[in-house]
Amino acid sequence: MLARCRNARVAAAALIALLAAAGTAPVRAQTPSVATLTWSAGPSLPAPRSGQIAGLVGDALIVLGGTDFPISLFDGGPKTWYANGVVLERGATTWAPAPAGLLRRPLAYAAVAADGDRFVVVGGSDGAAHTTDAFVLVRRAGRVVREDLPALPVPLAMGAGAVLGRTMVVVGGQTSPVATAASTTLWTLDLDRPALGWREADPLPAPARILPVVVAQAGALHVVSGASLAAGADGVARRTYLTDAWAWRPGAGWRALAPVPRPVVAAPAVPWGQSHVLVLGGDDGALADRVQTLRDRHPGFSRRVLAYHAVTDTWVPMGDLPAGLVTTTAVRDGETVIVPGGEDRPGHRSTTVLRGRLDVTARTFGAVDYTVVAAYLLPLVWIGKRFSRSDDTREDFFLGGRRVPWWAAGLSIYATQLSAITFLAIPAKAYAEDWTYLPGNLTLILVAPIVTAFYLPRFRRLRVTTAYEYLEHRFNLAVRLLCSGAFVALQWARMAIVLYLPALALAAVTGIDIRLSILVMGVLCTVYTLHGGMNAVIWTDVVQSVVLGGAVVLSLVLIVMGAGGSAAEVVRTGYDAGKFRMAIWTPDATIASVWVVVFGNLISHLVPYTADQAVVQRYFTTRDEAQASRAVWLGAILAVPSSVVFFAVGTALFAFYRAHPHWLNPASPTDATFAWFIAQQMPVGVSGLVVSGVFAAAMSTLSGSINSIVTAVITDFTARLGPPRPEAAQMRLARALTLVIGLAGTASALVLATWNVRSLWDVFLQALGLFGGGLAGIFALGIFTQRAHGTGALVGFAASAAVLAIVQQRTPVHFLLYAGIGILSAFVIGYLASLVLPARDGRGVNDGGLVSCSDASDPR
Repeated sequence: MLARCRNARVAAAALIALLAAAGTAPVRAQTPSVATLTWSAGPSLPAPRSGQIAGLVGDALIVLGGTDFPISLFDGGPKTWYANGVVLERGATTWAPAPAGLLRRPLAYAAVAADGDRFVVVGGSDGAAHTTDAFVLVRRAGRVVREDLPALPVPLAMGAGAVLGRTMVVVGGQTSPVATAASTTLWTLDLDRPALGWREADPLPAPARILPVVVAQAGALHVVSGASLAAGADGVARRTYLTDAWAWRPGAGWRALAPVPRPVVAAPAVPWGQSHVLVLGGDDGALADRVQTLRDRHPGFSRRVLAYHAVTDTWVPMGDLPAGLVTTTAVRDGETVIVPGGEDRPGHRSTTVLRGRLDVTARTFGAVDYTVVAAYLLPLVWIGKRFSRSDDTREDFFLGGRRVPWWAAGLSIYATQLSAITFLAIPAKAYAEDWTYLPGNLTLILVAPIVTAFYLPRFRRLRVTTAYEYLEHRFNLAVRLLCSGAFVALQWARMAIVLYLPALALAAVTGIDIRLSILVMGVLCTVYTLHGGMNAVIWTDVVQSVVLGGAVVLSLVLIVMGAGGSAAEVVRTGYDAGKFRMAIWTPDATIASVWVVVFGNLISHLVPYTADQAVVQRYFTTRDEAQASRAVWLGAILAVPSSVVFFAVGTALFAFYRAHPHWLNPASPTDATFAWFIAQQMPVGVSGLVVSGVFAAAMSTLSGSINSIVTAVITDFTARLGPPRPEAAQMRLARALTLVIGLAGTASALVLATWNVRSLWDVFLQALGLFGGGLAGIFALGIFTQRAHGTGALVGFAASAAVLAIVQQRTPVHFLLYAGIGILSAFVIGYLASLVLPARDGRGVNDGGLVSCSDASDPR
């Protein structure tokens, strides 16, 4: 044991020294990456158009209506309005006529918005009058057809709209061609319940405008620029070009945003990724007073692409268009944006079709980074081999011989609960939002006394190997097998996700092949768990917790240095942006209010600490109950400073990217922001060290899952139900199952990466998640009641899944309350069922002499 402790201390000391040395390296000074749109020409439109209706219907790009000046405006030519259109099928090189009847009159300057594989058209003008018409274009049986929506309460043209969630939102515009005032009304239509009609929402708290940029992004409607109207001396409307920007959220109202650097009136725009809005050119009004003087010598509209970032509230230039086109629609087609035609200078239309693809130049992992990762990973295999000589019995392999020091078990509990998903997701949450979820993480301190006072004594005094053995003592064999089986299914699913999601994030930002990440983590984890059993799991967790903690602290230091070098400045930036908010004081159960966060997390933490073999097994590895109690407390206490550091990393990331928004990758998901910083901003070698921290977080969780699944399968199924086997045979089976389960979990993650079945996997995880609360509810039923029996427990388990399914599908209750609902419903329904139904085995409760439900004098 002394040798093991000495090895762990030496490894930890070496890692700390490496972290300290790396901390002196500055954040990379050179620009790490620049995102631009690379443009190419698509098949030209058969005729020039502006103000046209354009969008994707299934795989077809359709362009309808619009206006033109066949004879030059400056030669007195009239404006011509169109009701026909063209269609470009995917892969085609020529346009075909659009089906007749899609437009019932000439139409231009309508509000157009994509809605999945269809698009919505609202309002518009035929030249003589504005319209109230609203409809969608959708493909049915291979044909593009029109389906009418309820008419707008007022005619409207030159407004703009977007689909926010499942609601079509329209803002701005004017009610007639001669109107000298624009509209501030916000019109909304529920596309799932269109019969409810259009409703007025919060009016824009700013000058009314026409031709604004309107895009739905990050759960909000973004309204940028546009032109306000006022009657001139001759009674004709005059435009004032605006630079203000606003965001509207249902229920929260409007919020002022950073103004756009220049007016972008009538600019096409698209959302990109999870938080960017790309504005393509636009009319800045710089030459608005010289149109009649310049005539056909007008140089055209702005070609500058601007990118707005919804998290940092910043604008940056992002390259130029080949041609500036306004009063047209930008159509998003996968990773491509299409701009079909439009007005390229006043009074002149274009047939140009532009196709843009995002080009991100990013640093990939190099030899030094790979060497650092390898230098961390390979010793883990040695640790497994080191313990393979001593783990010759089931108790050694599953419980470390019950000789693990309490501090090592506590570090292991901490490490297994902090997965790579958490490593990346908590900073991303604080970066994108605030510290609202921090109080929930701190509730582990409240869970520890509950576990050590009520659960730990029951488990330890029975000297069980799995938590589910207790359920047979307390209830019956059926309850034990059901709960153990549910745990195995949940953990197997978790293994695949724990491997897949961090590998996905790392692949997106470092260039490390996702399959390589999965294989490295999965195979190495399987190897050292196979050789060393629980001892290897515990001691690698000790090393990995040091790497994990060091990596996140080092990251915080480097991010602060990159953001300006002053922690005070980072705090000031975060405070001014409201990033340190820790509580939302409202009784609302549908949002992350303070009581939802605290109560929801308190109950959620009970699930792993009381019903998850991967955690419970770790406090079985200590010598006695007192040491196990210390391990539980250590794991809980470590969650406090580490949570604060993780949230601080997120706020520092916000300050960094607020100062350097041009270094953001528009295509990178928000959850990968921390990984993006690691890959692109950290010095060479240091980034490899911090990526090792991500691997450490994933592998500590994975190794615990593998060993706990094997423990449950052998202890609760093969040993309990099968014939007696010699110790050597059981050890051979344990190691064979470790290999099979480790490789199966790795293969499952590879399936997610190669077969693109994420949506199906999400459904599977959601279905399995219905039972997590039920598991903890059954344990609570056994611990805190005497009259509950096995039949009641089974009823409670099934009922909790049904209740939670109804809550998830039919109520807006916040997801943090799901665990509490699952536990409470299993407990209450299980107890009531026990009062009504007879115990099927006809006996009282056997709790190893601790509790007997045959004692009818206790009313619990």
